[in-house]
Amino acid sequence: MQYLSFLTLFLDAGNLPDAESIQNEIINPLKEWFNDNLLPYLPRLGISIIIFIAGWFLVSLITKLTDNIVKRTRIDISVHSFIHSATIIILRVLLVITVLAFMGINVSAIITALGAAGVAVALALKDNLSNVASGLIILMTKPLKVGDFIDIEGSSGTVTEIQLLFTYLNTYDNKRIVIPNSHLTTEKLINHSAEGKRRVDINITIGYDNDVEQAKALINKVISLNNKALADPAPTVRMGEHGESAIVIYVRVWCDLNDYWDLYYDLHEEIKKIFDENHINIPYNQLDVHIKNDSE
Repeated sequence: MQYLSFLTLFLDAGNLPDAESIQNEIINPLKEWFNDNLLPYLPRLGISIIIFIAGWFLVSLITKLTDNIVKRTRIDISVHSFIHSATIIILRVLLVITVLAFMGINVSAIITALGAAGVAVALALKDNLSNVASGLIILMTKPLKVGDFIDIEGSSGTVTEIQLLFTYLNTYDNKRIVIPNSHLTTEKLINHSAEGKRRVDINITIGYDNDVEQAKALINKVISLNNKALADPAPTVRMGEHGESAIVIYVRVWCDLNDYWDLYYDLHEEIKKIFDENHINIPYNQLDVHIKNDSE
């Protein structure tokens, strides 16, 4: 600190110091400080930098190897991104701790400080931590997985990613929906893809003046000619309601998961076509008005 006091005196006096004063009061103390405090650590600092750079590339290599191994296993694809993220975070934290320890820094004190900071961060990010915990629950219990079609909170879509904080859905019209994982574990969730089969439920209306048995026979014919409709479980075609202006026939047909929408549209189109060919009308709501003429 001798050169600092010299500079103070110089500034107060407003005089220019000579070369010998600069050498004795500033340069020499700086050299001594550098030789005593910094020079002994330069080799270790250089090696630490090399270790850090090499370790960074090694972390990338290990992560890629882990990804390849995980892809070859039977682990659900939903877990892949989680393992990838966790591997990078853990390895990089270990790398930083290793480099700091090699440099002679008290790592235990740093870990203690990080722990205290972690508690504060955890309190500030409790909602995000809830999402992380929910993400782990989803990956372990598997109420849904990538590729499933789900309904939740009025939103429908196909699961494309399950991350630590959020789950991503794609809708039919290719919109991206981002749902916090905590919602998936606390809200009612409908998974349409959980089973290998789905049932197509449609209601067909016919007029009261039409033959119900004929209509049922025509619907069964349409079902039998469609190769997407399963014979087991057997389809159901029954009269279900007496509506205000029509008879309602319940049609329940099972199909493979991926054939649901194709069969749904096929049944509507083919039933309308065969009804038209056989003069069975599909009525709409109507009101009959009778006018009474009271004559004197």
